[in-house]
Amino acid sequence: MNRQTKKHVLGLKRLSLVVSAMLYVGTVFANNPLVVDLPAQSLGESLHHLAKQSGAQILFSNEITGKQQVKSVKGQLTVEQALQQLLQGTGLAIKDNGNNSFSIVPAAQQQSRDMGQLKPIGVNAIGTANRDSNVAQLPVITVNAENENSYTMRSTSAATGLDLSLRETPQSVTVITKQRMEDQGLNSVGDVLANTTGIFYQESVPVFGETYVYSRGYALTNYQIDGGLAAAYAFGTGSNPFFDTAIYDSMTVVRGATGLLTGAGEPSGSINLNRKRPTQDFQASVETSAGSWDHYRGMFDVSGALNQSGTVRGRAVIATDTSDAWFDNYSGKRSLGYGILDVDLTDHTLLTVTGEYVKEKTEGGDNWVYGYPVVYYDNGEPTNYGKGANMSYDGYSNKTRQTYGLAIDHQFNDNWKLKFNYTYSEWDTDSLHGYVWYMSSDDTATFARVFRNKQKGESNAFDLKLDGHYYLWGRQHDVVLGVNSSDANFDFPLDLRVNGYYGATAHYANGHIVYTPDWSSATNSSANDKKINQRGGYISTRIRPLEHLAVILGARLSDWEYNRKNLNGPINGTLTEHRKYSDEFTPYVGVVYDFNQNLAAYASYTTIFNPQTYYDVNGLVLDPEEGVNYELGLKGEWFNGRLNASMAVFQSNKDNVAVKDDSNLTPWGEQAYRAEDDTKGKGYEMEVAGELMLGWHMQAGFTYVKIKDSDGELLTPDLPVKQFKLFTTYQIPQLPQLTIGGGVNWQSKTVSSEATEKYYDLFKQDAYAVVDLMARYEFNSHLSVAFNLKNAFDKEYRKGLLSRWEYGPERNWMATVKYKF
Repeated sequence: MNRQTKKHVLGLKRLSLVVSAMLYVGTVFANNPLVVDLPAQSLGESLHHLAKQSGAQILFSNEITGKQQVKSVKGQLTVEQALQQLLQGTGLAIKDNGNNSFSIVPAAQQQSRDMGQLKPIGVNAIGTANRDSNVAQLPVITVNAENENSYTMRSTSAATGLDLSLRETPQSVTVITKQRMEDQGLNSVGDVLANTTGIFYQESVPVFGETYVYSRGYALTNYQIDGGLAAAYAFGTGSNPFFDTAIYDSMTVVRGATGLLTGAGEPSGSINLNRKRPTQDFQASVETSAGSWDHYRGMFDVSGALNQSGTVRGRAVIATDTSDAWFDNYSGKRSLGYGILDVDLTDHTLLTVTGEYVKEKTEGGDNWVYGYPVVYYDNGEPTNYGKGANMSYDGYSNKTRQTYGLAIDHQFNDNWKLKFNYTYSEWDTDSLHGYVWYMSSDDTATFARVFRNKQKGESNAFDLKLDGHYYLWGRQHDVVLGVNSSDANFDFPLDLRVNGYYGATAHYANGHIVYTPDWSSATNSSANDKKINQRGGYISTRIRPLEHLAVILGARLSDWEYNRKNLNGPINGTLTEHRKYSDEFTPYVGVVYDFNQNLAAYASYTTIFNPQTYYDVNGLVLDPEEGVNYELGLKGEWFNGRLNASMAVFQSNKDNVAVKDDSNLTPWGEQAYRAEDDTKGKGYEMEVAGELMLGWHMQAGFTYVKIKDSDGELLTPDLPVKQFKLFTTYQIPQLPQLTIGGGVNWQSKTVSSEATEKYYDLFKQDAYAVVDLMARYEFNSHLSVAFNLKNAFDKEYRKGLLSRWEYGPERNWMATVKYKF
């Protein structure tokens, strides 16, 4: 074992001890009393609030609780003690189901223990009551705080299509719940990803600019919406525009290759956006926020039944967000509306209709690049215009996006169900932006560029899947069969570019770039129309050959097609590029072995197929990337799924990886690439998420990854090799209205791929950590105030392009007032 390997093994052992210690602490304090604060109200409301405060699962029927009113319950109590006080004089009793789960039943039936097994209705149940004719007792509603007061989730189908617990899933999965988003003030999907284990998130420009996401060293571009496939360009051209989290209940990030469900893509993973659903009972909330850099935000969320029987339910969310930036000459505004309707067509069939509208606007600088060059072009000396300087053209960007969806869920019986999901999206962008790329010491531009762009696109995607159970060898097994398809059209009718070289009329003065472009010299050579079509079918099954062993076998057959037309010059409308790949086979194998009810080991294997859009020096597109992905890991689950932990080692082997071909250019003057074979991405990661003890929630993860070429050289020096992310909150026992918390994001050194030996120190960012703090005070069950302080110690660091001085945000704050009706 060489020195480097020993170092990694030692680091893994140390981190394993940390994880073990945290799990031990959770076990010690699991049964400690909870600080309970329930006002005098109806019994049903008190049971709901107790479930939210404790994370316990409480099963009861509205028919047996009725409209009974109960006294307030306050103090340091266990869940069972709190329930006993609530039920005094109600004629009801507690039935302890184990694993922090309780049922509320009539006292007489509890005494005779003649209730049979209660069958709870989960959050995905169809209709409003359990209509199983084989169950003689009353219908039961499951109340738990999985998405309201938790940092984890009990199950997901985002990795294999099968509905599995996190422990049963043979890949690394991170869930960011709504509670975590609210606690940390994560108001955009970008904010969420920046704080997700294993994700490197990079903004070209903060405040609604374009963004890039990497997982395990590879670009992460595959999305799912409510478990259904999202088409390419469904949200615009950036890999992750600034979606607002106001409409999302949680986000699930699967790391590693996910081709079984999403088809073509990198071995990076997929992002599943889980939108808010209507509730049976009326609920509404309004919140308003104010913070640094004239940052103002507001949101209204209302939900409930729309008819007396409760078979039609709806939810609506509206939000607006506006902010300046910590650097000069840039501001942004976003507004959105979201609506969803659930209709019980029959006892077993649910229809869901959704609609979204998003509008984003930026004013001032460029929405792709900010900051300024690192060195002067004429003398090579470092530039120094200050952290707030922004050498971008004074332009604008307007974006709109509309998304509509239709879903049908049908439950055939206890074993089989069918789900159909269709999504249509269209978007439009109009922008004027530019930047200075090279600067001379006399404050004039050596090279400047201004763009005038118009883009629009539309996409269609559908998923149809059948999943259920079958019996073989005396055991129950699971299976899912599905087909999905996506069609995306991307029109780029206007792409005017004005380039200014030596002697350009651009210069920097009074904090702004002064530049009058000569539009008569503009070119429109990049105007084009693109179409990407992908379709496929898949099957996945979980077989249990032994009591403690599960084998997951899956396969997908895919077709992928790409067409590009030039929209400029004498070949306007001519098909300039066409690629098609048919019958691409993607196998998937996973094995999970349960050591006991809490701990499991797993292994998984799948292949990689990823068409590319890079061109070589002769103008030919590179062949698709191909390879394999391996993963081995250990997972744990405690306290009825409220605490999850995982450790994994992984490796991706890829051929035909695009790397820059030195200074060579394509025939049309852009950077040329060459294909690199025998590349390897290796690493390990670990994560703990959930409730360590009553009132203490935490999510923490560490990642190590390196991608090397066939000669062992690092291919991605501009991505950190190591990352550590932690966020935690704690409810003060002596003052239960107060919750405090904080977190830290740390990453190792990064270096620009353009760095030379002479300018190495200027083109790098040393390892750094950023600390966030929060506090929330709940005056009562309706009114609360929260305060978030980000970059609390005002750490100075660079992000974005390391060939420019692009600084991360300074210390900033946000205060939020929320009222629940």
